[in-house]
Amino acid sequence: MNYIFLFISFITGCLVGLPLAQYGWHLLHQLSVRDGETYCREHKPISKENFIIAICHGLAWVIVGLVIGMNVAFVLYAITSSMLITLSIIDWLSYEIPPQFNVVILVLGIIAMALDLKHWYVYIIGAFAVSGLFFIMALASKGRAMGGGDIKLMFALGMLLGWQKILLVMFVGALLGSVIHITIMKVTKNKERMLSFGPYLAAGAYIVMLFGDKIIDWYLKTFLTGLYL
Repeated sequence: MNYIFLFISFITGCLVGLPLAQYGWHLLHQLSVRDGETYCREHKPISKENFIIAICHGLAWVIVGLVIGMNVAFVLYAITSSMLITLSIIDWLSYEIPPQFNVVILVLGIIAMALDLKHWYVYIIGAFAVSGLFFIMALASKGRAMGGGDIKLMFALGMLLGWQKILLVMFVGALLGSVIHITIMKVTKNKERMLSFGPYLAAGAYIVMLFGDKIIDWYLKTFLTGLYL
């Protein structure tokens, strides 16, 4: 592995993460004013919180580089990682995913499809596979079971990852959400805390970006031998 590449990845991730962190606080402040809530206080551009978040971005980029390598997928997934970190913080505090992050991921998905145009249908099906299911759930529950931001996030991620991986994202995100959310409620003894699904879907997407191919390959070899798609 090229250590210079990893160092540059870390620095670039930090440089991307620092303004994104400040932008996230700005959006949270706007949501606070709109809703009359106290999601966050004003943050200075140079602050301890922003530096910590920036380092998280840098580490996320390094991990993508270590697993994916130096290629086009690295660029797409690294930028997506930064979008996922930022929207996760916002959703965790405000229960809302600003649409601009989903738009960026969608654009990256369109680029991914354009680079693999022979399999364009994999990305198109991926865009609707889980987002369509979430949309039906939202309609059936009148918006209580699923938020619009989650639907749009899965549409964008489905376009980026394709139908097989987005199904895996849904499974991993649901598993993480169930285990962690229940644990948090038990530890804090706050049984009324709402579930912010976005961070768990984002974590699932990050795991799938890194190991999705290996997980799917293991599953097919273990349970569906001879039925590769």
